[in-house]
Amino acid sequence: MGTVYNTNVVSDGLVACWDAGNRASYPGTGTSWTALGAGSAGTLVNTPSFVDGKMGYFTFDGTDEYAEFELDEMTFSDPGTIFLWIRWGDGTSTGNIFSARQVGGDSANDGFRYPCWGFFNNSDDELKFSTGVGSSQYFNTGLVDDEWAQIAVTFYRSSFSPNYYSTPVTLWVNGVEQSVAGGSTPQAYYLNYGKFRIGIGDGGHTDPCWSGGFGLIHVYNRRLSAAEIKQNYNSTKVRFT
Repeated sequence: MGTVYNTNVVSDGLVACWDAGNRASYPGTGTSWTALGAGSAGTLVNTPSFVDGKMGYFTFDGTDEYAEFELDEMTFSDPGTIFLWIRWGDGTSTGNIFSARQVGGDSANDGFRYPCWGFFNNSDDELKFSTGVGSSQYFNTGLVDDEWAQIAVTFYRSSFSPNYYSTPVTLWVNGVEQSVAGGSTPQAYYLNYGKFRIGIGDGGHTDPCWSGGFGLIHVYNRRLSAAEIKQNYNSTKVRFT
C-alpha cells in the first residue's frame, strides 16, 4: 500500500480528511487514524479490520466496532459538505454509518442521543438521513450489498434555534443528486461540537452498529457545486469501483 493522493480532488474549502489508504493518515496497523489537515487522530474501537485492498479500507462488523473522532477547533460548519466512500453492508439490517454529536444530547452517552445526526443503512438499498431532532428522510438509492459507493451531503442554514439549525439537505450518491431532504421544507439538525463517529451512534445505547466497509471521509466548510461533487467522484472512483 503506497501513499494515496489525487490532485483532482477539490481542495477549496477542504478542512479535514481521514483516508485509510494514505500512510500519513493510517500506517496499516494500530488504533489511531490521523486527520489530513485539521482535526485530531481518531480512535479505532474494538479493532475494526484493516484491509489492504482498494489501497486500504476498514471493515466494521456490525457488533461493537466503530471509530471516534475529534475535530479540534473546527466544527462541521454552515454551510458544509461531507463525502464518504463506503462499501454497502448487509441491507437486511440497520446500522449507523456516520453520526455527529448532538449539542443537547444524552450526557450519559457523550451527546450521542438517538437519533444522531447522520447516515444510516436503513434496509436493503434504502439510506436514511437523520437530522437528530426527530426528523428523518429516506432515500431509495439503488445501493447493492458489498458494492462501493460515494455518499455526499450538502447543507446550509436557513434558520437558527438555540441548539440546532434548520437547513435544506441534499443527498448525492456516486456523483448524482438524489433528493432534497424534506423537499422544500428545511430539516433541523443539531450542529456538531467537533466530535463524530463512524460505525455506531451512541456507543451501544439504542443505536445499532453498522456492518460494511469504509475508505475515506472529506469534510468541507462550504457547499460544493454539482460539478465539484461529480469531480470528486470521478477523481476517486477508480480506487473503489
